[in-house]
Amino acid sequence: AGFNFNTIQTGWRESARNHVGRLKKDYQIYQYVRYAVFGYCFWHHQMANQTHQENFGELMKRLLIPVIILAVIILVWLIQSGLEEKKTKVQAVENYLNLNESDVDKVLIFKPDDSLALYQENAVWYVQDSFARKADPQVINNMLTQSITMRVENVISRNPEKQADFDVDSIKGMLVQFWDNDKLLNSIIIGKMTNGYTHTYVRQPESNEVYLSTGPLSYVYNRPRTGWLDKNILSLLSGSIESIEFIYQDRTIKLLRKETGWEASQPPYSTSEPVDDNHVNPVINLLTNLTASDFENASDSGLVNFEQPSLIINISLFDGNTETLTFAAINEEESRRYCRKTGISETYIVMRSRFDNFFLDYSILTTPIETEE
Repeated sequence: AGFNFNTIQTGWRESARNHVGRLKKDYQIYQYVRYAVFGYCFWHHQMANQTHQENFGELMKRLLIPVIILAVIILVWLIQSGLEEKKTKVQAVENYLNLNESDVDKVLIFKPDDSLALYQENAVWYVQDSFARKADPQVINNMLTQSITMRVENVISRNPEKQADFDVDSIKGMLVQFWDNDKLLNSIIIGKMTNGYTHTYVRQPESNEVYLSTGPLSYVYNRPRTGWLDKNILSLLSGSIESIEFIYQDRTIKLLRKETGWEASQPPYSTSEPVDDNHVNPVINLLTNLTASDFENASDSGLVNFEQPSLIINISLFDGNTETLTFAAINEEESRRYCRKTGISETYIVMRSRFDNFFLDYSILTTPIETEE
């Protein structure tokens, strides 16, 4: 739902009106005290001129009445100030949802236009879809942290008719449920953010109380489906790689780690030649921390062809494990390159600028880079 700044500012306007009203009341009391003191001083001056005609007892009787009146005015002012302070004081509630991270193994998010299920299996979080899609650990950790530390402040409204103004009604609101297996732990309706993006309007489904929660919670939960997915394709230590084989449609090149450094070889790999580190280091660095920019979606239909791949990369590790990346046939009109990793059903998108770094030329690899002396 789009922002309606008129309704977003409702809470701030109510707070401002209350503050201004309090200032007016305090100013009125101040004026009363001021006039009382002024009147007392004037009266005291007049009485002083008559002291030589009256005895001390009569003077004290005359002083007693204005002193009592002044004391009553000050007492009323103190009581009213205390009541106003109590009325406007923010009653913050920490861990509003009363959650423990160890208890939560499923989170359901219901938006007006979509729904999403996140679940944990063997300490790994996934996005529920037609197949298991691994969730981004950092995104999940941030979401759980924000949920557990959710802090609410003052109540903005208790009027059910005002819920739509804050996007916490059953139509505009985003319902988030936290589960432990089949047990519902708690739930919250996330509304719009304030115009300063420092707070978010929230409400629990069974309550009419709309609170201000600290932080931009809408950003935490209102992500596109792909925003929850793990974009990491490869995460390797450079020293763990024994060899990398690049299989192109017209040639094959293999990089081998030797004691003296990297060497390049071609089938049948009977010999190899040293290569300049300046040629291979950029490729190694890219492969050891390869991330996707996006994932295949409906707009890619008809563009993905893995039957005739443009490139296959086989990575052998010293511990005996292997990693294989397959890139679909190239469509020169597109900047997106489609990649799959063996054992993963996901189709990743790698931008062309990165993909082009994997196209190596054997003669260039084995030619030392000349440096200026």
